[in-house]
Amino acid sequence: MFEEFLYFNTETIFNFKHLLADDQLKIEIIHSWKYFVEKGMATIYDYVIMTNQVHLIWRMHQQNGKESVGSSFAKFTAHRFKRILQ
Repeated sequence: MFEEFLYFNTETIFNFKHLLADDQLKIEIIHSWKYFVEKGMATIYDYVIMTNQVHLIWRMHQQNGKESVGSSFAKFTAHRFKRILQ
């Protein structure tokens, strides 16, 4: 992904499991996005959180260290989900 381009992004839960029926996991997603927005790394224009996937319209402004914001988001939320579900 390139910085300063507008993207429509879809993240899908592995095997289309309905993990996001749990409101706690939805809140984790929103907290992740909030972090990137507050740090000035991204702007989020719109989103939809479904039970097994997330749709997002956003613009990335800078990397998160050596990673793209999109990669950081996916990795961070996966680790948080794993911790919550265990």
